Amino acid sequence: MWIGGKSGIINEYNGVFIKSLYVSYLLSNMSSCPGNDPICKTRSRQVSTIKPLGHESKFTYKYYEAMLAKAITMGFCISSFEHYSSENEKTIILRHDVDYTINGVIQLAEIEARLGVTATYLFRIHAHEYNVLTPHVNALIKTLLDMGHEIGLHNEAMTVSRATNRDPMELLKIGKQVLELAADVQIKTCSEHRDVSHVVHGTGKFNDHYDCHEAGIINDSMESRFFKQMKYLSDANGVWREGDLLQHLDEHNRFQVLVHPDWWFEHDLLLKGPYFHGLGN
Repeated sequence: MWIGGKSGIINEYNGVFIKSLYVSYLLSNMSSCPGNDPICKTRSRQVSTIKPLGHESKFTYKYYEAMLAKAITMGFCISSFEHYSSENEKTIILRHDVDYTINGVIQLAEIEARLGVTATYLFRIHAHEYNVLTPHVNALIKTLLDMGHEIGLHNEAMTVSRATNRDPMELLKIGKQVLELAADVQIKTCSEHRDVSHVVHGTGKFNDHYDCHEAGIINDSMESRFFKQMKYLSDANGVWREGDLLQHLDEHNRFQVLVHPDWWFEHDLLLKGPYFHGLGN
């Protein structure tokens, strides 16, 4: 489990304790990236030390770090939805849907903090595999916030509405309130969680029937300015269907990139422990 504290984070796994110092000191020693957003930062010295990829697997943490570093060297500003600025000519919104486990979350977050960028981590409140109110998950959320990342809601209102006969908008508002209580911050961003049960039951998409902004959400990941007006890339189910970010950096200036921590690893996916459970809802 993850235990957060001022001195660092401890990952307890199979009796092995791995201590990772906070990287917040990096966030105060960065130079501004292109554009007028003072929050979006880069660390050119840190980026320059990253080795070429070679034949590295496209889902290792090493590949992830090199992929972001390449974008930074090309002048892209990488940020969460919260820190996104339309004034940046070259921008990447970095999004993480925490679908089934929290494995991989802290590793990606630390990579991003080392590079001086932020991301949005969207948590479910109806997940079978984790609970935002349990101490170790709650400590992880607080650690992400300390690193400068954004916490958002991975919305399941349509699924829960189908099962409980409650109004989806009401459920979205409740989900937002629960996550705000758990994270002790205002939740500004949401994305919709969809799984195989949506196919089985023919469940419609929230955005086709409702407007998240009516629940007090500021940034809906699938609204036009983030989806249709940007190049959208996703590693859903462990597959980059259009190729990963490196294959598109020369072709587009604005991206929303969805990366699921479930799929990323150090040496082998099987060594992470539980990384995916297709239980549905």
